[in-house]
Parts: sequence; structure tokens; C-alpha cells
Amino acid sequence: MFNDFSRANSEKNNSSASLADFSAVDAKKAEQMLLAGQLEKLYLMPLEFGGTDSPENTLYVPIGIAAIKSHFDSNVITPLIRQGIVTQYKATPEYQGSSFIPIRLRLQASNPGDFLTEIHIWGVEQSDPALELWKNQLSALRPVETKVIAAAPTTISLASPEDTVRSFICAHQNWETLADSQAQKLGFAAACEIAVKDYHEMLSCVCTSSVQPQPIAFGVPPRHHADLETIQSVSVNGLNATVTTSYLNSIGFESRHEYCLTQEADGWRIFSVLYLNGDEKLECL
Repeated sequence: MFNDFSRANSEKNNSSASLADFSAVDAKKAEQMLLAGQLEKLYLMPLEFGGTDSPENTLYVPIGIAAIKSHFDSNVITPLIRQGIVTQYKATPEYQGSSFIPIRLRLQASNPGDFLTEIHIWGVEQSDPALELWKNQLSALRPVETKVIAAAPTTISLASPEDTVRSFICAHQNWETLADSQAQKLGFAAACEIAVKDYHEMLSCVCTSSVQPQPIAFGVPPRHHADLETIQSVSVNGLNATVTTSYLNSIGFESRHEYCLTQEADGWRIFSVLYLNGDEKLECL
């Protein structure tokens, strides 16, 4: 399960849209507003996910809403797909009365993991029972994960491939827990700025300088866990090494990773972390 970040972003970016009244906007009026630059197109299924530029995949929304959805698609859901945490995606609009403009948009990515959030577009915001249930389940998990992570060691060792991998797992777990905690206190926008900087700093401790990080995503359970992710195999060939791990998290999802390392002057450093999804190997560093 992953965090609902939409409140911080949508309230900051579309407060004027929330105050607007689109209750009398029908399809014809929406077309006119689109041409006048008062509305913009939004694709339910992103084009990069295989969606099409067709009427059935297109919404008309106030300016700025498409950028908020694009943020989730690119920076939250795409990394989860690359890591095999989710394999299914849908965006569901909800309407009020006869308006052609949806009042909110629910985004859900699932199987085997779960990500659920909603973007408020206009009108009076109302609680969604399904979303509230999901948040309550997420809150119930968080104290357990935080307690475990607080006790995890933070020492970095590059002495062997196994040491480097264990250091990465611990550092990543602590980074993700801190980022999740900051998102609850500061809101997503502020927490994300800090998390990106901290993530790059964390990678610099255990990875080669050539690593180009993927977009970040964080939440609970963490994607790596010092106590639960175990080393399955180690293979060393000269200056290169491969380490595989297995991790069964607290919601019953098993993930397997392959760490690729090279030996440098100061020790073994990671240059790639691959998520193993059947015969596929997906970069997730």
C-alpha cells in the first residue's frame, strides 16, 4: 500500500478550480471552454501506458488538473510498475448532476500491490468511503513498520558484495520510512523535495557515480527491509559481483531483486538493482 499524496498537491494547485461552478457545463459548453483555453484535455489512460487520443479516453478539466494527474502517473505509479509492485491501472471520474466536468478523479494501481488516491477537481469535496477505508488500513500498518525501522542499523560497509547489499537495504529502508513520515507531517510537495535530495545522497554512499536514479516512490510497507530481505545467492567474477535477494513484506507480497556490483578503490559498489518479475528484469534503482 502506498500513500495518498493528492490532498497536498491538489489543494495547492487547483484551489481556484475547486471554487468554480461547472454544474451547468454541458458537452457543447465544454468544447467552447476548451477552445477558449479555460479547460484542458486529460487522458484517463496515459498515452505512455498505451492510452489513445480518443473521446472515450479523454476528459475536459480545469487548467492544472492534467499536470497533477501526470505527476502521479510519472513519479508514483510508473516506478511501481517498473518494480513489478503493480500491474493494473485505472482512472475513474465521478460526476455531479448533468455536468460534463467531473468533480473528482480516482486513480488506482493494483495487483499485487495497491495504490489509491483521488484528485479533487471542483465543487464541495466529500469523503469517499472506499478511500477512507484504504487510508485507515494504511495508518494501521504505519506504526508497526516505523517501530521496526527505528531499530535498523545505519552503518555503511563496502567490504564485500554482501556487506554493500545489506548496507543498501538498510539505508533504503530508513530513507523510505523517513520520507513517508515527512509526507504525513509536511505534505507531499515539501517532503518530495527533501526525499529526492536524501535519495541521491543515500545512493552516493553505496552506488557507483554512473548510476542514474529512477523517479522516487515511497510508502509502507517499504520496498526493502533489513530484517526481512534475505540474501539468496552471491556470485563473484573478478571485479564484478551479483547478489540476489528475496523479501516477503508485511502484506504478503514477495519481491526478488538482483544487485549488480563492481569493485572500486573504496570497496564494492552497486551499479544496478533489478526487480525480478518472472523472466523479466526491471531496473528499479
